[in-house]
Amino acid sequence: MKHLVGKKGEASTLRKYPDQLTHEQHFTWRIHKNQAKYRKEPYELTFAQYKEFWDHGHRWINRGRLKNNIRMVRIDKEKAWKFDNLMTKRIKSSKEAK
Repeated sequence: MKHLVGKKGEASTLRKYPDQLTHEQHFTWRIHKNQAKYRKEPYELTFAQYKEFWDHGHRWINRGRLKNNIRMVRIDKEKAWKFDNLMTKRIKSSKEAK
C-alpha cells in the first residue's frame, strides 16, 4: 500500500480497489497467498477466483477464526490451492480455532 501524508500529518491511503469490500478481499488474498508460499504449498488461486469463492452466499461475513465461523480449506491437501480444490469448513470448537 502506498501512503501519502496530507495536511497536518494526516495519512491517506491510495487503494487499488476503491470499494472497501474488494480492498479487504484483495488484502486477505495477498496474506493467504504469502502464507501458502511460506508453508511451501502450491498456490494457483487468482484474486478473481478467491473473490468468487468468498462472494458465494454469505461466506465472506461468516469467515473467521471463532467457533461457528467458516474457513477456506483444500479438499485434497496434496494438490495446490486452486478453485476446484476448495471448500469451506465450519469451526466447531475453540480448540479447533487455534
